[in-house]
Amino acid sequence: MMKKFLVLTSILTAALGAQANDYLNPEEVRTLLVGKKVLGRVPSGAMFDFQMNEDGTSSTSAAGGDTGKWRLNDEGYCVSWVKIRKGSEMCFKVTKRKLGQHFVVYPDGMHVALVRID
Repeated sequence: MMKKFLVLTSILTAALGAQANDYLNPEEVRTLLVGKKVLGRVPSGAMFDFQMNEDGTSSTSAAGGDTGKWRLNDEGYCVSWVKIRKGSEMCFKVTKRKLGQHFVVYPDGMHVALVRID
């Protein structure tokens, strides 16, 4: 029984790892996110939304509403909010999954949120 569990765990880990490394390049991130409303759900189940505008500004309903600035980097995008994280910038990658789903993830590969783009 333990051997079957280990094999299944290895298969799932390999499958998830392969998908998690399918990151979009910065221009794909721009095309996918800029000017669109992004709706998401974090692992805790909380819902959020944000928008990245063409002029480099951003807005979100999280934390009672906040505004900030975003920029592309070599691996995806970075954002700083006025209230969230006390203005500290945080960078993210975006990965595409099957059926058009996307995850916004920390650079270390930890999933942050499943998102839908409107």
